[in-house]
Amino acid sequence: MTPTKPGLFGRIAPLYALFFSYQRRSHGRAFDLADRALGMRGYRTVLDVGCGTGALCAAWKQRGYAATGVDREAKMVDVARRKTQGSGIDFLVGDVLRGLPFPDASFDVVIASHVAHGLPAEERQVMYSEMKRIAKRLVILHDFNQVRSALLDFIEALEGSDYPQFIETVHAEMQSHFATVNWLAVGTHATWYIGHK
Repeated sequence: MTPTKPGLFGRIAPLYALFFSYQRRSHGRAFDLADRALGMRGYRTVLDVGCGTGALCAAWKQRGYAATGVDREAKMVDVARRKTQGSGIDFLVGDVLRGLPFPDASFDVVIASHVAHGLPAEERQVMYSEMKRIAKRLVILHDFNQVRSALLDFIEALEGSDYPQFIETVHAEMQSHFATVNWLAVGTHATWYIGHK
């Protein structure tokens, strides 16, 4: 995940690694649900922005996608490479807020899982623009929805995220960047916010 404070997610990368298998299954269920609703099988390439330990990339790779992950924390990228060794998934260190080393329209789908809510509104705008530049077809935010919990509020407060503001403004923010925006609940606390180019 792209951290709100430099180094935070690098320091806790080993903790995130413990949840790799659970996250891969969770992302797989979300993808299968979305695929039934959206018919995404015609897409072949995906970039995961803020890839963390690589669980989302692994889930998409299992479904036949050419997956690439990028994260600004080198320790997260190291974990991702170790967890997916031999899978053919590419991982690199890079920061979406500073621009990513890919040409325009490089990937069918560009997705970020639980990244946007951790950024201030002005940085989210930069992220949306860069993701849109790289995407051929879809930009997806897999992130929190309006269903809040005390535990989520506590964790997000510790991380210093913009979680409450994000869930209030994400629809309007994305509508200012994409021709069409729709959303699909993929879990109790998670939604896919989908921007179509």
